[in-house]
Amino acid sequence: MDENIKINLSKIMILISLVSIALVFGTAGSGSRPFIPSIAFLFKWPLGILFLLAQLIFCCYFRIKHGLLVILAVWMIMVPSIYLGSLFRWSSVALSGFDRIVTGSSCAGALVLGIGVIKKKL
Repeated sequence: MDENIKINLSKIMILISLVSIALVFGTAGSGSRPFIPSIAFLFKWPLGILFLLAQLIFCCYFRIKHGLLVILAVWMIMVPSIYLGSLFRWSSVALSGFDRIVTGSSCAGALVLGIGVIKKKL
């Protein structure tokens, strides 16, 4: 039963991440313009922190010790990557600055964590 819940929560984390990235971060096909720029205000840094806390609680509840290290590693990779990516021209209606760093890193962490759990690597 716990394993089914863990897999389903992982799928939900992946879905939330992908939807967030597509809706407010922009995609390569759209020239980094988000699909729905009018809701970008909903995805600011507080939501990113809540999403990070949800991942940490997930790892603690299911005793995924390596998951905490994975989240830390993803953040260590994503923060400089987002800074370097900001050198390129992002759309003015997409998330930017601190909001992009926190929410983007949280989404990336959830993707890696969710895929790792589904593939039974974590």
